[in-house]
Amino acid sequence: MGGSINVVLREEDGTVHKMCRWTNPLPFFVTNAKLFKKDPIYIQEYLKQWYDSVESGEHEEYYLTPTAGACAPYDYGLVVIDLKENIILDAQQYTSFNTINSGMLVFDLEDESIEELLIIEHSLLASIKDLADGGFISSINVNHYPETKGGSRRREEIPFKGKSFSDITDLLESFIPKYTRNDIVRMIEEMIVDEGTDGAVFIRDIDSWVLKENAEKLNEIFKAGEETVKATLDYIHIDVPFQIETFDDCNPDDCKRMKERILELGFTLDEKDESMWAEYLDRISK
Repeated sequence: MGGSINVVLREEDGTVHKMCRWTNPLPFFVTNAKLFKKDPIYIQEYLKQWYDSVESGEHEEYYLTPTAGACAPYDYGLVVIDLKENIILDAQQYTSFNTINSGMLVFDLEDESIEELLIIEHSLLASIKDLADGGFISSINVNHYPETKGGSRRREEIPFKGKSFSDITDLLESFIPKYTRNDIVRMIEEMIVDEGTDGAVFIRDIDSWVLKENAEKLNEIFKAGEETVKATLDYIHIDVPFQIETFDDCNPDDCKRMKERILELGFTLDEKDESMWAEYLDRISK
């Protein structure tokens, strides 16, 4: 899922950019060693994406409104990144900027090696390496799964200070996927809710007909999977070198406090900003 969100970025020289961006890439842009180091090339690439879309008119179609891009909440909320004062004002519930959910890395490694993932542009693992190399990782969470049926999961938080990226890759290489192959077969069988006369079965969770012979073949492919899960990497905690101030985007009073904070930091709200603030506050107050 995802949607539109207004993002305001103030450069160190005071230049302010008001944008409407898609939520999905936002955590990867913000929780990134290049932004933490205020890499000018990285920042300008992010800004260029927006201004190119404005110039071409694509932003009106992509973000579903010609008014998007203001210093005011819109759709999923508002994020203000102030590189001049080293402050992030955060009014959204889509993501966290001081944690990374790294659980999917285990599945990435089923298709690619660590070396292959590291050379993929903007890959999650490459971003984590940059954060580790820059000393921005404070701790990592590991989920330990029971080796016997009926046991409980145990979460361990491992301090990361003084460690290196190789400590993360060592953990990744030792992990086994959460579900055994037999578990996957059982879950597929439980999803089958109907059988067609043409030899197909209906899989509820993906709303799709799959040939029964393929479903049976899955069982053959997975039947050797008897391994017991050991652990998975969970959240990685980040030492963000900016002060993050969080506001509830659904609370009118909290949003008003955010607006006051924006003005305190020296931002100027124009007529469009004020109009969008008024519209947003009216909507969440009902």
